[in-house]
Amino acid sequence: MSEQRQLAGRTIVVTGSSTGIGSAAALEFARRGDSVVVHARGNREAAEATVAAVRACGVDATLLLADLADPAALERFADLDQLVEQPK
Repeated sequence: MSEQRQLAGRTIVVTGSSTGIGSAAALEFARRGDSVVVHARGNREAAEATVAAVRACGVDATLLLADLADPAALERFADLDQLVEQPK
């Protein structure tokens, strides 16, 4: 079995995934079969567009509008498999 297939089915949080490289990363994980938590600090419209694109890949997507400097922001994702942070 390929590594890609073995890794499919995870839950991935991609920070800053409402636009740009973050959105592209979220879509790539979705294409591989992973559920994606789409994060944005405030750009709800762009984040919702990314969520729709992820769902179009046939996987679950969740929208997280939050400031991740607050440790409580990720508490509900205690079982996540991977966090992908975008460089500043």
